[in-house]
Amino acid sequence: MAVLRAATRALAFIKTVILARILVPSQFGAYGVALLVLGFLEVMTETGVNVLLIQEKETDRYVNSAWIVSIIRGIIISLVIILLTPFIVKFF
Repeated sequence: MAVLRAATRALAFIKTVILARILVPSQFGAYGVALLVLGFLEVMTETGVNVLLIQEKETDRYVNSAWIVSIIRGIIISLVIILLTPFIVKFF
């Protein structure tokens, strides 16, 4: 798990460095704000379905429900971001 976490962090760092070279500062700032808002909403709407699927031995009954919950969560996060965009822009 430590190697996986380190590899994930390293790839995220490399992606950020590449984007910093490609984007102009204002675009990179907008990217940072978008990542901040998305990360906050993902943490606030965590359902724990993935933990349930890992812990249960018989996951066949829960897979369809997990997909539906994940899709609905994504739609809700998207709608919240769309609706709050004017306020987020004013705040930052």
